[in-house]
Amino acid sequence: MKVYTAHREYDYEGFDIIGVFTTKEAAENCCKEDIDNNGRVNGDSHDIEEHELQDT
Repeated sequence: MKVYTAHREYDYEGFDIIGVFTTKEAAENCCKEDIDNNGRVNGDSHDIEEHELQDT
């Protein structure tokens, strides 16, 4: 099973995981909607990572 993590990136300061999703599209939407009350994007950038989970 694959999961996708959406990250809010900060230059020189690392990142925060802002969500875990079962589809890449849902993770992309989370990144696009990560804005503050003034309509500005939170963080410096966003990234999505794909992870494969093992079935046991």
